[in-house]
Amino acid sequence: MEAKNIRVGNLINLRNWQDKIYFFSDFEATQEQIDAIVKRGEGFVRVINITIDEVELNAYGCYLDYHSYKEVLPIECTERILRNLLAWEFIGFGTKIIYKHMKFNAIKIEMCVNNVAVYFNDELISYKKHLHELQNLFFALTNEELQFKTDM
Repeated sequence: MEAKNIRVGNLINLRNWQDKIYFFSDFEATQEQIDAIVKRGEGFVRVINITIDEVELNAYGCYLDYHSYKEVLPIECTERILRNLLAWEFIGFGTKIIYKHMKFNAIKIEMCVNNVAVYFNDELISYKKHLHELQNLFFALTNEELQFKTDM
């Protein structure tokens, strides 16, 4: 990933973070607990600071230090990820999987094969493959951060 594509607040993946138990020493998580987090699709970290060479990360209130951009990976927008993370209203039509934002009704996303289609006032405005891209577009449209179920 590149610094120009990441904003503070973005959710991303940290390469092999589940193998680095010492990150979770603050609350002494066991491997079973970490495996359960990953299985539930919650194994993501939040960007809290950005430098030219590194990102500073946080997960579940636990500071994860700085990591190079080679260590971070985007989170693909899959139906499971969106269903588990987004607090949006499901309004699927027939075989389509469509979500509508609760506050900004003009914003809808539709699951496609390899990405999500983003609509504003029922006009297709963009396709996004990764969650941080969706977060960044949402911020550009609304001037508000995209809220997740875990934020509420």
